[in-house]
Amino acid sequence: MTRLHRRLLACVAGVTASLLVAFAVVLAANRGCACTPRWLAARHEAEESVFLVEQFKILHDRCPRSLAELRETGIMARERKDPWGRPYAFLCGEDWVVVCSLGEDDVDSTDDICSPGLG
Repeated sequence: MTRLHRRLLACVAGVTASLLVAFAVVLAANRGCACTPRWLAARHEAEESVFLVEQFKILHDRCPRSLAELRETGIMARERKDPWGRPYAFLCGEDWVVVCSLGEDDVDSTDDICSPGLG
């Protein structure tokens, strides 16, 4: 087996593993029970919020001042709170956005749950 074949197999294995994890997450989230871990719900909602902020940036040619501004402009139907009842924090640059929950302890630390940045 050539080096290229080994690299291709490793890539396919990585993609397959990612798809299996994503499928398991979707199944767990759609079960209709309250069994989805809070951190997973926070991650999912943070990722959705990134796209709402990006939509605002496209429409208004600037970053929003707050996530509440998304609701005020009609982009977001309701002000989102993390699973612990606190508003999400976000950072916005010219070509990237990151939305975070401060996690269970409500302290800016290593347990924060953030969306991947777009860029």
